[in-house]
Amino acid sequence: MASPYKSAHDKLIAAIGTAADYDTTWQAIAGDLSKLVVGSGFSPQGKKVPAQIREKLMTAATEAGGLRTGAKAPATDAGPTADASKKRALGLKTLRHLYFHETFGKQKVWILSLPVALRGYPMDYSDKGQPVIDAVLAADNEKFSETTRKDLAEASQTGLAWVHRAMMVAGAPLELGHRKLFRRWFVPAGTAKEDEKITTLAGTMRPHLQSIANGLKAGEMILTDSPHERATDSSLEKSEAFVFTRDDLITVHVESTFFSPNNTLTGKTNWARILVHELSHAYAKTEDHAYSWQGLLPRDTDLLKKGIDARLLANPGWSAVRTLSAAQCAENADSWAFFIADCAGALTDTDRMQALGQRIYDRASETLERPLADQLKTRAGVT
Repeated sequence: MASPYKSAHDKLIAAIGTAADYDTTWQAIAGDLSKLVVGSGFSPQGKKVPAQIREKLMTAATEAGGLRTGAKAPATDAGPTADASKKRALGLKTLRHLYFHETFGKQKVWILSLPVALRGYPMDYSDKGQPVIDAVLAADNEKFSETTRKDLAEASQTGLAWVHRAMMVAGAPLELGHRKLFRRWFVPAGTAKEDEKITTLAGTMRPHLQSIANGLKAGEMILTDSPHERATDSSLEKSEAFVFTRDDLITVHVESTFFSPNNTLTGKTNWARILVHELSHAYAKTEDHAYSWQGLLPRDTDLLKKGIDARLLANPGWSAVRTLSAAQCAENADSWAFFIADCAGALTDTDRMQALGQRIYDRASETLERPLADQLKTRAGVT
């Protein structure tokens, strides 16, 4: 399934036109639009354009009027010429809500914070009549506040620092502390030829970690939400975040549960974990075999797994820690995310136990069986 933003971005590229299509007082902005809007998303070469658009609109009588003036898109026009001018105005509207965050030249991220009243990207309205276009152009009250945008940018910076540390761990996977990290998140107890399997996994992970780091440095990632999911009560709207891995745009859709205090981790640490989780989908094509609230403890054929499987067979609704094989761990996004956070020293012993499997028992008010309790403590490093 393709991201709905990908379609809107393709329309945005097609709508730009040439500098001559814009009002003469907007020529400096119009000339740089093609530097900003590119096939892979947004280029830092045009990073000043969104702020210039916002500055230009500050002197306009109305936002809709200012955008129409800039795009030479009178509300009275009709026909093919009007269709093209509406698209230019909606393009400027999109970019008016785009923000670029850069930290010391090491991390770059784009945040598209659209007005909450919209139920689609601005370009999705290009086939509508002029009254609807006016309503879209006039919409304000952005989804993400200035504080939230700064926090999101900080979370992505934290994620980049984590990934850099994970790259170091994966580069020397058999060092004592590094081996312990791999065993904790990816290797079931009692695995034969453990060092060989850890070395192979580390070799597989390294180029993907490098890709994630490169993407964050180059400004490939776009953070937004999906306006199509707003007020739908859909599973996507209620998720933390989601991406579409078939696109050539790295777009992370930040949704309502992203900001929830009820996750395994909390605050900006959890935000960084979510972003790393989603970027592993985008760059490493990871899957969602299990989340931390279901338990991430690696298990293959031990007696504990057999006991849990038997209980699940008798009672499928039992709130138990699910089993996660070595193969599933290796491609599980939350396993990657917690491993990466752990490499950077971002997790406490409690965090590790909650993610490995303690949390689900806490929520279900169940007595934690001794074998599992011992295994969780050993894996988490609790003494």
